[in-house]
Amino acid sequence: QRLGGLYYMFNELTGAFEKYVNRRAVIDVSHWQGTIDWNKVKNSGLVDGVILHLGYLGTNSGVLDSQFIRNVNELNRLSIPYSVYLFSYALNANEAKQEAQFLINTLRNANYNVHIDSSAFDIYYDIEDWELTNNPSVNNYSVSKSTFGSIIDSFVGTVENALGITTRLYASTSYINNRFPEKKNYATWIADWRSDNLFDYDGPYRGRQFTDCAHVPGIGDGKTTCVDMSYFYY
Repeated sequence: QRLGGLYYMFNELTGAFEKYVNRRAVIDVSHWQGTIDWNKVKNSGLVDGVILHLGYLGTNSGVLDSQFIRNVNELNRLSIPYSVYLFSYALNANEAKQEAQFLINTLRNANYNVHIDSSAFDIYYDIEDWELTNNPSVNNYSVSKSTFGSIIDSFVGTVENALGITTRLYASTSYINNRFPEKKNYATWIADWRSDNLFDYDGPYRGRQFTDCAHVPGIGDGKTTCVDMSYFYY
């Protein structure tokens, strides 16, 4: 909450005041941004942290984002704080648990050398509308609210129990309000690109993705190439 020009953080589950906070600018990236020049990103002074697309669970095995390992290595080299998100295709709690296990195995794999900055970020579970292009009848449009609840509980519980890192949700505010409002308190990274004067979301959040088209040196030409940007409060 912003009150009197200051930012205050309240616990998303209990509502208790936690601390006064500052704001950091965070980009989230995937293979869609291509090969990023992370030196230029850091030197731009526009980015305080990064959330990396880890991948998704395919039909038979997990699929890492094609830029994930390179991005991890570069962020480690430059000491840029980061976390990860996994895009969900789960239709039930069991599939969500499989997605969680793929994420856990990836983060535990010493060859990948992933170092989540859990002091700055949670791990995020990206829940959005999706439809498989090779089978349009398979999608999550018909998933009930109760099933969404079990999907969320399964993923969050599995990851937190295994890694001890707080795990929360990413989704648009409209999607949260309409698809799983009973889990609103777990959606601490939200997407809402409306102007501030129209922003009326009443749920708790620690990060707000406010645009899908920020321009950052080192990403594409730095002038026309788009990247998602959020403000996180800490």
